[in-house]
Amino acid sequence: MISLDTLLSSNMVSSVVGAPINKFVAGASLNAMYGETYDEFGMTLDSLRYYFFLDALVRAGVTRGVTVDGVIVIGDKATAENSPFGARRYLYELGEEREVQTRRVIDTFGLQLRCVLMSSIVSNESFLSKKREYLAQCKTDSQLLSKLEQSVPVAKLVQERASAYSYSLDELTIIADKDIKIGPPREDVYDSLARALNCGQNDKSHGKLSSIYLTPTFPIGKGWSFFFANPQLDEMGVTAYKAGNLDLQNYRARLFSSQTIQDLRGLIEHTFMPRADNKNENCVSGSLPNPLLDLYQVAAFAAWHLGGEEPKFDVTFDREKLADAIIANVYKPLGCAK
Repeated sequence: MISLDTLLSSNMVSSVVGAPINKFVAGASLNAMYGETYDEFGMTLDSLRYYFFLDALVRAGVTRGVTVDGVIVIGDKATAENSPFGARRYLYELGEEREVQTRRVIDTFGLQLRCVLMSSIVSNESFLSKKREYLAQCKTDSQLLSKLEQSVPVAKLVQERASAYSYSLDELTIIADKDIKIGPPREDVYDSLARALNCGQNDKSHGKLSSIYLTPTFPIGKGWSFFFANPQLDEMGVTAYKAGNLDLQNYRARLFSSQTIQDLRGLIEHTFMPRADNKNENCVSGSLPNPLLDLYQVAAFAAWHLGGEEPKFDVTFDREKLADAIIANVYKPLGCAK
């Protein structure tokens, strides 16, 4: 079993905020979440890295006598309502498909997680009451309102103001009562606001929200020159759970999609890889973008859940064997090999 200390100090983690480790006190009951939207290009392999990490957090809690309710929130409402009106029905239907696919991942690998659609939790009166409470707090505090508006893309700000910041407040209200949130570094814009607000902390025995940010996600199939020409990717990467982010859907490993095994092999073959000692092995440390490390981690966790060895973080791996490992431990068990 991977210990909590090992997990939080691993090379999967970019940073932690709010000292999540301090919440793992014997007898405690915690709730932890990871949320994602989606697009029409299929589930990314990168999403599984977050699923596996959240599951590992749940299991690490057991070793400390802590019960952790781990939930994946599929942002169907956020995806659909933030799109052109004509596409909304289609995107809600895709959300239902994503829920089925996510449950398949959970069942195939025996993950101790559950998944829910965002639309199933944002319309009950308790949720709406909290949402109104947070809006009132922001309206009476100019600094909070400023932080709220900073969470909105400039192109969407007029629309968000007209809707009383509905999109942003949905996100905020979902995470507000959680003890721990897993996500990419860019989501600190929401998490920091949740910590700044009085998000029901009087009835939370574990204090303000803690966040665990995994390392940025990078496209595959791109050479060193691509990263040199796009230095902004070093810090934030691409959106882990949306294959079409920055129109890079043809440079992402995708499940339940039109992508073939041969496509995957070609992408891995042409991916920039920081090398260890000038060998065809992946270096697991250093500051350079490392797209293949994420894929290795997914393959290693998948193999573990299928009865293999516990994942090791500080190891090198052979590019030539990586595609075979992903196909054998992820694509074939999920029925995605073609």
